[in-house]
Amino acid sequence: MLCYTRLFILSTPEKRVLVKTVSTTAFKARVIHYLDTVTEFEPLAIQRKDAPVAVLISFAAYEKLISLENRDRLERAKQGEQSGYIGVDQSMALLESAVNEKP
Repeated sequence: MLCYTRLFILSTPEKRVLVKTVSTTAFKARVIHYLDTVTEFEPLAIQRKDAPVAVLISFAAYEKLISLENRDRLERAKQGEQSGYIGVDQSMALLESAVNEKP
C-alpha cells in the first residue's frame, strides 16, 4: 500500500513535473518499500511539516544528473577560455593584490 500524502509540482524552464511526496514518518517506517518504488523516471519527494526536504532518485537518474552537470561545467569552462579567462594562477595573483592593497 502506498502512503503518498500529496503531489507537488517541480518546475523547470523546460517542463513541469508532478512528484509524489511522502512524509518523513511514513518514509522511515517503510524505507525499503520506497527504495524499491523509485525508478529512473519517478523520483520521490520526502516532506517534513508540509515542505519538501529531500528527493529520493534512482542511481541511474543520479548518474544522468552528474553527467549533465559535468557537461555543463565543461561547456562553461570552454566559454570562459574563449572569452579571455586568464587562468587560476593569474586570477589568484589579482585577488591577492586586491586584498593586500591599502585603501
